[in-house]
Amino acid sequence: MRPRMSLAVSIEAYPLTLSIAYGNYNDLVRSASAIRGQKLVIWDFDSGDSTGSTPAQSEAAYVSLIGKHPNTILALNHETEGQLFFLAK
Repeated sequence: MRPRMSLAVSIEAYPLTLSIAYGNYNDLVRSASAIRGQKLVIWDFDSGDSTGSTPAQSEAAYVSLIGKHPNTILALNHETEGQLFFLAK
């Protein structure tokens, strides 16, 4: 049994949020999440860190995005290099 399902079966509860892998979702996913009372987490920016971008390239992507003055930023980040955490401080 999948961990998420075993948790739901064991305590009859679901996580409050659902992060969509690779941004793949449709009306069925939205409906199923709504039935469980879950909010979908949908990223609107990918720093590129998981696809080979260097920390400097990821930072440049952020600077470019911020320069566009978006109303919101919900970034997808991965800890692919130990130094990235320290650069973000």
